This record gives sequence, structure tokens and C-alpha cells, in this order.
Amino acid sequence: MRRLLLVLVPVLISQVAAAGGLPAADRLAINEAIASYGHRFDRGDAEGLAALFEPDGRWEAFINKAEKPVISLLGREKIAAFAADRIRMFQAVGIETKHFMLDIVVTEQTPTQVSCSAMAIIFWQRPLHGDPLPRPVQTGYYDYVLRKGPEGWRFRSVAVRTSGYYRPEEVYPSIE
Repeated sequence: MRRLLLVLVPVLISQVAAAGGLPAADRLAINEAIASYGHRFDRGDAEGLAALFEPDGRWEAFINKAEKPVISLLGREKIAAFAADRIRMFQAVGIETKHFMLDIVVTEQTPTQVSCSAMAIIFWQRPLHGDPLPRPVQTGYYDYVLRKGPEGWRFRSVAVRTSGYYRPEEVYPSIE
């Protein structure tokens, strides 16, 4: 056991140093915000998702390698409205979404602002319509800028850089 600790302690110390000295509580809060983004969308909570953003936060989608955003939203109200529309569309055809954010890399810009990147895999499934098998529909990266303010860590911006399918009928031909 002691040998294992002698090997692991330097690795852990180097990881903390690589994180730029960002306190562990801040790193946990940042990871919680990123995880909450997917959970709130997948559970149909558009208002809760928008609350993760600063009041004037930005959400952009760069779909299928687009160089410029295909969708650009500024402010919690627009982000909530767009998320609610997407959630209603999926619910109307019985699609459940699952967002997986993996391998999150956090880079400290200042003690109160970080940039992050996460690998993304998005699945859809229709368990109430005889198609319970999760289908991977999008992969790519989500790039974030978060700032720490009075409400805690909030998204300043989210850039969705995924490729795949975005309309239900592309995956489920019986939906029209």
C-alpha cells in the first residue's frame, strides 16, 4: 500500500499543479455545472438549464464542422426558450436524450474565470415506442467559459461543436 501511495501522490500533486492552483471546491463546482447542463436538458428543465448561464451568457452551435455558428443565442431568456422548444420537440415524438460530457479539461484564465472543454456523446432512445436501444446521434466537443460571481460558477459561453444528426426524422424515419 505504501508503494502505491508513493507512486500516486506525485501524480496527484502534478495534476493539482497543472490545474493552475484552482481550489478543489471551485473545480468541483465547475464540473457540477457542466454535468448539470446535460441533466437539466435531458430531464426537460429548460429554465434550470438557462439558470446555469450568466444573465447575458451566450450559447452557440457549430453543427457538422461549421466554421461559424449555425445558432447563436444571447441571454438566459433566449437560451431557455430555445431549450424548451427542443425539449418539446423531442417529447412530442417520444425521444429521450442523454448527454454525456467526458474528459473535462479545465484551464484557469483568472481566479474567477476558466475555459473548459469536454468530449460529448449524445444518445437518443424511444423506450415507450418499442425502440429502447440508445442510439449515438452526435459526438464532438463542448467548449465552455465559466465565471465565478455572486451566483457561483456560471456559463459565460457554451460552444457546441458536434457532428451527427439533429432532427428526429434523420434517425427515426417513421417520424414525419
